[in-house]
Amino acid sequence: MAGLRAGHVAAPVGGLARRYSAKSYPDHQVVGMPALSPTMTQGNVGQWQKSVGDRIVPGDVLVEIETDKAQMDFEFQEEGYLAQILAPTGTKDLGIDTPIAVVVEDAAD
Repeated sequence: MAGLRAGHVAAPVGGLARRYSAKSYPDHQVVGMPALSPTMTQGNVGQWQKSVGDRIVPGDVLVEIETDKAQMDFEFQEEGYLAQILAPTGTKDLGIDTPIAVVVEDAAD
């Protein structure tokens, strides 16, 4: 996330942090590695089900997350557009809330 400037970061909830950006960046959400079980401390990024620019609606599978015990789908619970993938397929051992993607509200952003 080099170069990402944010004026205010809300507390992460379920791997999401809303960021209100400087003049050069639109409002966006940084999607963090989700905790898909109470004991999960880190995970691996499996196959992305959405590509940059794709529209996302609540319930869409964003990415497959792999743990030492299982592979699970991460269903996104908000509406927006996938603006950037920060952790490509195959990225290993990411801690919970480590940024994996950026979502924006408007397709033009």
